Amino acid sequence: MIASNPPITSIRRRAVVRRSSLGVALLFACVVLGCASARWSVRNQAAGYALPSPIALYLDVSDQVAVADDAGFVLTLLDTLEGELHGRGIATELVTPSKAARPVPRIDIFVRNADEGSRLVRYMTGFAGSPSIVVECVVFSADNRPKFAGRLEGTLIGTGHEGDPGGDPRVAAIVVGRAIAEAITAYN
Repeated sequence: MIASNPPITSIRRRAVVRRSSLGVALLFACVVLGCASARWSVRNQAAGYALPSPIALYLDVSDQVAVADDAGFVLTLLDTLEGELHGRGIATELVTPSKAARPVPRIDIFVRNADEGSRLVRYMTGFAGSPSIVVECVVFSADNRPKFAGRLEGTLIGTGHEGDPGGDPRVAAIVVGRAIAEAITAYN
Protein backbone atom coordinates (compact mmCIF):
# COMPACT_ATOMS: atom_id res chain seq x y z
CA MET A 1 0.00 0.00 0.00
CA ILE A 2 1.33 3.44 -0.91
CA ALA A 3 1.37 6.09 1.80
CA SER A 4 -0.18 9.34 0.68
CA ASN A 5 0.58 12.85 1.85
CA PRO A 6 -2.16 14.63 3.75
CA PRO A 7 -4.21 17.00 1.65
CA ILE A 8 -3.05 20.63 1.50
CA THR A 9 -6.21 21.88 3.22
CA SER A 10 -5.44 19.66 6.21
CA ILE A 11 -1.92 21.12 6.49
CA ARG A 12 -3.29 24.67 6.28
CA ARG A 13 -5.85 23.97 9.00
CA ARG A 14 -3.11 22.67 11.33
CA ALA A 15 -0.97 25.76 10.66
CA VAL A 16 -3.92 28.05 11.45
CA VAL A 17 -4.63 26.11 14.65
CA ARG A 18 -0.96 26.39 15.69
CA ARG A 19 -0.93 30.15 15.02
CA SER A 20 -4.23 30.56 16.89
CA SER A 21 -2.87 28.61 19.83
CA LEU A 22 0.23 30.81 19.93
CA GLY A 23 -1.94 33.95 19.85
CA VAL A 24 -4.14 32.63 22.66
CA ALA A 25 -1.05 31.74 24.72
CA LEU A 26 0.41 35.24 24.26
CA LEU A 27 -2.92 36.86 25.16
CA PHE A 28 -3.16 34.64 28.26
CA ALA A 29 0.39 35.58 29.31
CA CYS A 30 -0.39 39.29 28.92
CA VAL A 31 -3.61 39.02 30.91
CA VAL A 32 -2.17 36.91 33.72
CA LEU A 33 1.30 38.41 34.01
CA GLY A 34 0.62 41.94 32.86
CA CYS A 35 2.29 43.61 29.90
CA ALA A 36 3.65 47.09 29.69
CA SER A 37 4.61 48.77 26.48
CA ALA A 38 5.93 52.10 25.30
CA ARG A 39 5.36 53.45 21.80
CA TRP A 40 7.00 56.46 20.15
CA SER A 41 4.42 58.50 18.23
CA VAL A 42 7.03 61.08 17.19
CA ARG A 43 10.79 60.61 17.24
CA ASN A 44 13.52 62.73 15.63
CA GLN A 45 17.18 62.27 16.48
CA ALA A 46 20.37 63.91 15.25
CA ALA A 47 22.67 61.23 13.93
CA GLY A 48 25.80 60.68 15.96
CA TYR A 49 24.91 62.95 18.90
CA ALA A 50 26.27 61.47 22.12
CA LEU A 51 24.63 62.56 25.36
CA PRO A 52 27.15 64.45 27.51
CA SER A 53 27.77 63.90 31.20
CA PRO A 54 26.80 65.67 33.36
CA ILE A 55 23.53 66.89 31.89
CA ALA A 56 20.63 68.83 33.40
CA LEU A 57 17.28 67.06 33.62
CA TYR A 58 14.48 69.63 33.38
CA LEU A 59 11.12 68.26 34.50
CA ASP A 60 7.71 69.85 33.98
CA VAL A 61 4.17 68.46 34.17
CA SER A 62 0.80 69.50 32.79
CA ASP A 63 -1.85 70.91 35.12
CA GLN A 64 -3.78 67.62 34.81
CA VAL A 65 -0.78 65.61 35.98
CA ALA A 66 0.02 68.03 38.80
CA VAL A 67 -3.49 67.54 40.21
CA ALA A 68 -4.12 63.86 39.46
CA ASP A 69 -0.79 62.03 39.91
CA ASP A 70 -1.76 59.99 42.96
CA ALA A 71 -0.03 56.87 41.65
CA GLY A 72 3.43 58.44 41.60
CA PHE A 73 3.95 58.33 37.82
CA VAL A 74 6.23 61.38 37.73
CA LEU A 75 8.51 60.27 40.56
CA THR A 76 8.70 56.74 39.16
CA LEU A 77 9.51 58.04 35.67
CA LEU A 78 12.16 60.39 37.01
CA ASP A 79 13.73 57.74 39.26
CA THR A 80 13.82 55.21 36.42
CA LEU A 81 15.27 57.68 33.91
CA GLU A 82 17.97 58.88 36.31
CA GLY A 83 18.85 55.30 37.26
CA GLU A 84 19.06 54.17 33.64
CA LEU A 85 21.24 57.15 32.69
CA HIS A 86 23.48 56.63 35.73
CA GLY A 87 23.86 52.99 34.73
CA ARG A 88 25.08 54.20 31.33
CA GLY A 89 27.63 56.51 33.00
CA ILE A 90 25.70 59.77 32.59
CA ALA A 91 25.32 62.01 35.63
CA THR A 92 22.17 64.16 35.86
CA GLU A 93 21.14 67.21 37.84
CA LEU A 94 17.42 67.82 38.36
CA VAL A 95 16.18 71.29 37.36
CA THR A 96 12.58 72.22 38.13
CA PRO A 97 10.44 74.98 36.61
CA SER A 98 10.95 77.09 39.75
CA LYS A 99 14.52 77.82 38.68
CA ALA A 100 14.69 80.76 36.26
CA ALA A 101 17.21 79.67 33.62
CA ARG A 102 17.30 76.38 31.75
CA PRO A 103 20.93 75.26 31.60
CA VAL A 104 22.41 73.58 28.56
CA PRO A 105 23.01 70.84 27.73
CA ARG A 106 19.76 69.49 29.12
CA ILE A 107 16.99 66.94 28.76
CA ASP A 108 13.51 68.48 28.85
CA ILE A 109 10.88 66.05 30.11
CA PHE A 110 7.25 67.16 29.95
CA VAL A 111 4.68 64.75 31.38
CA ARG A 112 1.61 65.65 29.34
CA ASN A 113 -0.80 63.06 30.69
CA ALA A 114 -0.84 60.41 33.42
CA ASP A 115 -3.85 58.24 34.14
CA GLU A 116 -3.61 55.47 36.69
CA GLY A 117 -6.69 53.75 35.28
CA SER A 118 -8.76 51.46 37.50
CA ARG A 119 -7.08 48.65 39.40
CA LEU A 120 -10.44 46.97 40.06
CA VAL A 121 -11.41 47.03 36.38
CA ARG A 122 -7.95 45.70 35.40
CA TYR A 123 -8.28 42.91 37.95
CA MET A 124 -11.78 41.98 36.79
CA THR A 125 -11.22 42.16 33.03
CA GLY A 126 -7.46 41.79 32.58
CA PHE A 127 -7.27 44.51 29.95
CA ALA A 128 -9.70 47.42 30.54
CA GLY A 129 -8.85 50.23 32.95
CA SER A 130 -5.21 50.30 31.91
CA PRO A 131 -2.95 53.06 33.24
CA SER A 132 -1.20 55.27 30.73
CA ILE A 133 1.39 58.02 30.61
CA VAL A 134 2.31 60.41 27.78
CA VAL A 135 5.74 62.06 27.92
CA GLU A 136 7.48 64.50 25.58
CA CYS A 137 11.27 64.58 25.61
CA VAL A 138 13.68 67.04 23.98
CA VAL A 139 17.47 66.93 24.35
CA PHE A 140 19.32 70.22 23.87
CA SER A 141 23.05 70.36 23.11
CA ALA A 142 25.51 72.81 24.66
CA ASP A 143 24.69 75.31 21.87
CA ASN A 144 20.96 75.07 22.79
CA ARG A 145 19.97 73.18 19.62
CA PRO A 146 17.56 70.25 19.83
CA LYS A 147 19.33 66.95 19.13
CA PHE A 148 16.48 64.63 20.04
CA ALA A 149 12.72 65.15 20.17
CA GLY A 150 10.08 62.56 20.84
CA ARG A 151 6.66 61.81 22.26
CA LEU A 152 6.23 58.50 24.05
CA GLU A 153 3.08 56.77 25.26
CA GLY A 154 3.29 54.00 27.83
CA THR A 155 0.55 51.62 28.99
CA LEU A 156 0.12 48.61 31.25
CA ILE A 157 -2.16 45.85 30.03
CA GLY A 158 -3.12 42.97 32.26
CA THR A 159 -3.74 42.18 35.87
CA GLY A 160 -0.21 42.39 37.20
CA HIS A 161 1.94 39.82 38.87
CA GLU A 162 0.91 37.30 41.48
CA GLY A 163 0.18 39.01 44.77
CA ASP A 164 -0.51 42.33 43.02
CA PRO A 165 -4.09 42.09 41.75
CA GLY A 166 -4.81 44.78 39.22
CA GLY A 167 -1.15 45.53 38.61
CA ASP A 168 0.94 48.49 39.68
CA PRO A 169 0.13 51.45 37.42
CA ARG A 170 3.68 52.78 37.84
CA VAL A 171 4.96 49.98 35.60
CA ALA A 172 3.91 52.13 32.61
CA ALA A 173 6.15 54.96 33.89
CA ILE A 174 9.07 52.55 34.38
CA VAL A 175 8.77 51.29 30.81
CA VAL A 176 8.64 54.89 29.49
CA GLY A 177 11.69 55.91 31.58
CA ARG A 178 13.69 52.98 30.22
CA ALA A 179 12.62 53.67 26.63
CA ILE A 180 13.64 57.34 26.90
CA ALA A 181 17.06 56.44 28.33
CA GLU A 182 17.63 53.88 25.60
CA ALA A 183 16.64 56.30 22.84
CA ILE A 184 18.63 59.33 24.00
CA THR A 185 21.78 57.32 24.63
CA ALA A 186 21.68 55.50 21.29
CA TYR A 187 25.04 57.00 20.26
CA ASN A 188 26.81 56.82 23.64
